[in-house]
Amino acid sequence: MKLLMKMMTAWLLSISCFAAGAKHELGLGTSGAALAISGGTATFAVMGDYHYLVASGFQVGTQSSFAVGGGDTAFTILVGPTLNFPFEDELVDSFFLSGYVGVSNNTLDTGLAFGFNLGKRFALTDSIAYAPSVILSKVDGYEFLFKIVFASFRFVF
Repeated sequence: MKLLMKMMTAWLLSISCFAAGAKHELGLGTSGAALAISGGTATFAVMGDYHYLVASGFQVGTQSSFAVGGGDTAFTILVGPTLNFPFEDELVDSFFLSGYVGVSNNTLDTGLAFGFNLGKRFALTDSIAYAPSVILSKVDGYEFLFKIVFASFRFVF
């Protein structure tokens, strides 16, 4: 465990060198509370995403999540653009709005999914940001889902 912590610390310190002109963003997060707009089903989700900076303030990327709740489990993979405000290359201290489309597979079926993610990155270092957000998503045959993502971190390199 100590070796793993040392390796993770070394990696996090090393990516700080690449923050200037960074093009890649890796995000990891969890939503401790995801509440359906109507129905009130509480779920827990673990999420990960990757984005590539294509132009100032504009990224393309993918997001995946695994959610458990209400007697159901679901795996979702989505792709789409992200706009960063202000429109600059600096990613670790900006607002962001993402739109996604993809598929979701749960214990009952597979369906088309889409969603929007609005949040703010707060710089912790030159290459690490805390990024809470809210997500509104929909899967065919199900109600809209509103997620509050309060434990999310972004690594840019």
